[in-house]
Amino acid sequence: MPGFSIDPLRGLALLDELYAQHQSQGFGRVMQLLLALTFQDEGYRVVRNSVGVPDLVATKKDSRLGYALEVKTGERRISLSPRDIQGVVSTGHVPVVAVLIFPDPEPYWLFLDARSIEAGTYAKRQLIRKPKVPLVFDATAAFRKTLARYHLAAMQGTTALTQAISSAPDPR
Repeated sequence: MPGFSIDPLRGLALLDELYAQHQSQGFGRVMQLLLALTFQDEGYRVVRNSVGVPDLVATKKDSRLGYALEVKTGERRISLSPRDIQGVVSTGHVPVVAVLIFPDPEPYWLFLDARSIEAGTYAKRQLIRKPKVPLVFDATAAFRKTLARYHLAAMQGTTALTQAISSAPDPR
C-alpha cells in the first residue's frame, strides 16, 4: 500500500469503533496486535509474548538488534510495574514502552525509552516529556494504514489478527 494514508480523523473514528466494540481490556489486546502488524508490515519479524513481558519483540533480518516493546493503552493513566520495565530492559533489544495516546483528536503512539522510566502510575500527558526511542519509520502513519487495513478483522476480535501475524512469511 505505498502512498496510501488515512486522515488522523478517520483513524480516530476507527479507534472509537474498536473501543466501543471491545471496551478497555479487549481494546488493549487489539491495539497490541495492530501494533505488531504495523511493525510486521514495515519488514520486522515480530514475536508476541501473550503471557509475559515484553509484549512484542520486533527485529529486522539484517540486524540482531530490535525493539522489545511493552504496549500500554489505558484511557488516561497507565501503570508500569517493575516487571514491565525490567522485562523490556533485560532483553538485549532497545527497551520500549509504547503508549497509545487515545482518546485524542489525533491519536498517536509514544515510543518511550524504558530505561528512563521508573515503575509507577502516570497520566499519559506526563509521559510526553520522557525520552523517546526514535524509530526508522513513521509509526503513527504506518499504524493508521494498518488500522484501516485490518479494521474489519479487529472488530471481530483478536483471532483474525493473531492469524495475520502468525501467517506472515518470515522476513529472514
